Amino acid sequence: MGEICAATNTGACNKNDIYTSLVTSMIKLRCYPENEIHSHFNGLPVDFTSKTIVYLSRIQSDTNGKIYHILNPTSNIAFKDIVDAIGHCRSPLANVSLEEWQQKLKIEAKSNSSFETVIDFLINGSFNDEYSISAREFCKAISSMTFPNLDQFFVRRSIEFIFNHIIHNFYHLDVVFFVVVNDF
Repeated sequence: MGEICAATNTGACNKNDIYTSLVTSMIKLRCYPENEIHSHFNGLPVDFTSKTIVYLSRIQSDTNGKIYHILNPTSNIAFKDIVDAIGHCRSPLANVSLEEWQQKLKIEAKSNSSFETVIDFLINGSFNDEYSISAREFCKAISSMTFPNLDQFFVRRSIEFIFNHIIHNFYHLDVVFFVVVNDF
């Protein structure tokens, strides 16, 4: 799955995007689909994405009207790193079958309107859509730029932001989770 993800330095992210919704649902359900543990995500941090838009607009006169399906060909976010980062925030997740996770998500969506917008995407496996032609064009167009490294520190900053600014505020939890990135 390729998408815009959290900012590189702060972990700030859009509470309504698919990455955040996936992480939020896993935290809320306290589990993850075990068959996804070896998956990887091709995300581009929002700050880098905005730089690529400016860059493309300056070097190519014909970018108006073009659609680029963005991805980061040099770095993948391992799903296992996301699960580990959530566990590091004192919120360990159980691994369950995909069917059980989907059922839990459906039940949660009935009582939690924040999942309504992404439930179809998460349940129907839309993670498999690929736009290889447009993605290749995007990578070729910005080949002179240096892609950011989406390592475990990046994942931990993102998870910390989600806990402290989305989960805590939305679910009114009494506990605020802190992740010290330098402890890694």
